[in-house]
Amino acid sequence: MRQAPKLRQSFISAPPRVIAGFAIAVLTLVIVSGLTLRVLAQRSLDVKAVEHTFSVLRTVEELADDVNQSQLALTEFIVTGDDQFLQPYERARQSVPTAVIKLRTLTANRPQAQQRVNDLESALASALQRDGEEIEARRAGVPLEQLRSMLMESKSVLDRAGALLHDLRDDRVKQLQGEQAALSESIRSHAFIVVLSDLILLTLILAAATLSMRDAADKARAVQFQRRILGMVGHDLRNPLGAIKLASTQLARTTDVGDRRLTAISRIIKTADRMERMIRDLLDFSRIELRISLPLDIRPSDIDATCTRVIEWFRASHPTREIRYQPGQGSEVSWDSDRVEQVLENLLSNAQKYSPPETPVSLCWRRESGEIVIEVNSRGAPIPHDLLPRIFEPFQRGNDKDVRRAKDSLGLGLYVVRHIVAQHGGKVDARSSESEGTTFMVQLPESFGPATPSYAEVGT
Repeated sequence: MRQAPKLRQSFISAPPRVIAGFAIAVLTLVIVSGLTLRVLAQRSLDVKAVEHTFSVLRTVEELADDVNQSQLALTEFIVTGDDQFLQPYERARQSVPTAVIKLRTLTANRPQAQQRVNDLESALASALQRDGEEIEARRAGVPLEQLRSMLMESKSVLDRAGALLHDLRDDRVKQLQGEQAALSESIRSHAFIVVLSDLILLTLILAAATLSMRDAADKARAVQFQRRILGMVGHDLRNPLGAIKLASTQLARTTDVGDRRLTAISRIIKTADRMERMIRDLLDFSRIELRISLPLDIRPSDIDATCTRVIEWFRASHPTREIRYQPGQGSEVSWDSDRVEQVLENLLSNAQKYSPPETPVSLCWRRESGEIVIEVNSRGAPIPHDLLPRIFEPFQRGNDKDVRRAKDSLGLGLYVVRHIVAQHGGKVDARSSESEGTTFMVQLPESFGPATPSYAEVGT
């Protein structure tokens, strides 16, 4: 459920050229899909029209074939008087009405063709009637000379029916040619659209690949630059800062230092300590952003001794601030004590920074189901409800209007805390209310193995 907002935020924060390329690709797909559907629909209509016209031509051909066979059979009967030659004629009498009904149905939407079918039906009915009269006359023994005149009249009627069939066939052939041309055009249009869309999509893919390679190169340069900055901060700043702290400490130990100078030296030492913590957090943040695991030195440790060292540092840095400590039972653990000290230092600094100076800061720990649970509590205004879910994100700080010293922080301490705890296989959480104050709770396994969680796990 949390992925959707992250995806939306990633899309919104994407470079304008990426958003523009995505929009062009979507628009191209929509246009190509619309044109393809339109051409396919038209092609479907053209195919149906061609099939319909073929049905009309096939019916006309079958009807003409039945009429011709009927007339040949009738001629054989007139000459021989043998009834076996009348079988094609009888089939024609049954099939011609059915074929005419079928033609009328197939040409229902064409008035001119309907008129030809009506005329054809009348001519064929008349021809079949005359054929019946000739058969009866032949069976009655009428001489062939008398039947010849009847055959000539019947032939003229059949010729008219044949002419109507020929006209109907020619009309359907012309229509079929037009429909086949339209179908061919639809096929060509569809092929053109497919080729054009493939070219456009190929162009977009090549453009996207080019941009991706360029972005990858830019990111590689950025990573290289960050690594250089990391090295500069790690060596070019920490070493001079260490020299400042060492010189200030030596000056503070001399016997002839006045009170004013001692106060100034103390300020220098405190400022150097704060700068050292900020540089440390910045170094860790850079490693995390570069997806470099934070270095851990796992060894047997003592949680009580770790907490005691941090409290001594805290009291030395904030002599006027009360800190309450409540240890638990069984302090043997196995983890990176220096990193855990860093976690506690950040949490205690955060607690004293965002709480009134006259209120105490509490640190306690206990064992629970194979875990060490550490809690740091401070009093004061609770963390705003909308800020609480984001306090472990980078560059998140308290309200400068309420806490003046918040500006001394980079907003990276809690972010680094979360990753240190996660790399130890633990988790950190916070709760805040007016009555109980603000409590940060860290849960760490008593013994941490050599495996380090992936950044995908750390980020969840």
